[in-house]
Amino acid sequence: MFSTIMKLIKLITLPVLYALFSLTIGCNDKSDSKGSGNKLTKIVVIGDSIGTGFGVATGFPVFLKQMAGVPLINNSKRSRQTGTGIGLAKSLIAQHKPSHLVVLLGTNDAVRGSVGAAINNLQTIANIAKDNGVTCVIGTLPPIPRSSASNSKAAAISKGIQGLKNARIANIRGELGNGDIADGVHPNNNGQRIIAMNFKEKL
Repeated sequence: MFSTIMKLIKLITLPVLYALFSLTIGCNDKSDSKGSGNKLTKIVVIGDSIGTGFGVATGFPVFLKQMAGVPLINNSKRSRQTGTGIGLAKSLIAQHKPSHLVVLLGTNDAVRGSVGAAINNLQTIANIAKDNGVTCVIGTLPPIPRSSASNSKAAAISKGIQGLKNARIANIRGELGNGDIADGVHPNNNGQRIIAMNFKEKL
């Protein structure tokens, strides 16, 4: 009789324990196909002239706002390099309290800056976002067909971006071709849409 009772207890207890364990894991697992992160409520974009469109196209933040369907603050400025993005990340996060920070910087570093410094600066931006509870998405750099030297540096920066921690990486360089670049540096409307779509997929 005693052994029969023990068998019954095991039959009842084990499934219950398994169910409770599975429920606990499910509650603690906040990841999705893109990794853990915040609910998308507001986006801040930090960019250079690519984010403005530079007069040759509509900047990707316009398309991204339409795709994401949430408020978006576009802080993109001509000639900006990654070093400036560090202070901007701190101030814009404090001011706007976004759920997501989207960064496309490094093209100007490829033209007249340092590959190593650009990668380090972008890592610092990603760290700032994490420390403030913001999901950071950083894009690799579009091709620069106007200059083989600058394009080579953009490729090197993009490779470094792929290894960044505390950020989701949008593989923009892998999706754009020279035909998507309007003036040798800045993407045309098709290129800008591709950039927006790649960022949207990582939000």
